[in-house]
Amino acid sequence: ELAKMLIEAGASAEPSRTDGAGLLSLAIASQNEQVIDLAFMHGPRRLDRQGQTDSAFTCVEQLARAFFDPASIGSWLRSGASPSELIGEIGALILCASVDTSVKKQLCNVRAFLSCHCDVLQDPSRWP
Repeated sequence: ELAKMLIEAGASAEPSRTDGAGLLSLAIASQNEQVIDLAFMHGPRRLDRQGQTDSAFTCVEQLARAFFDPASIGSWLRSGASPSELIGEIGALILCASVDTSVKKQLCNVRAFLSCHCDVLQDPSRWP
């Protein structure tokens, strides 16, 4: 309830922690359906139908699978997401009980790739 009031009062939903943890990753880590819904409504845009009719945990599962698409990751980076923000979101997804174990294993590989190439991914001028 407090988070909703702060956002409605104009508080920024942008990540502010140095580790990249933002509204979406912290909401997913909370496992609280209302907080996750709030994050999908007001946080960074990751899914086409984000914040609409799907349940919070359906969106979490869709987000987990969206990390398997390099074009999605590239789009998020071009839209201002930092590699550390995406790594934080993956970490929260890996901890989430509603995400399938096989998906979590693949997410570990995506997180490792992002971590290994963080310096290049932070600088779009170095992209092909």
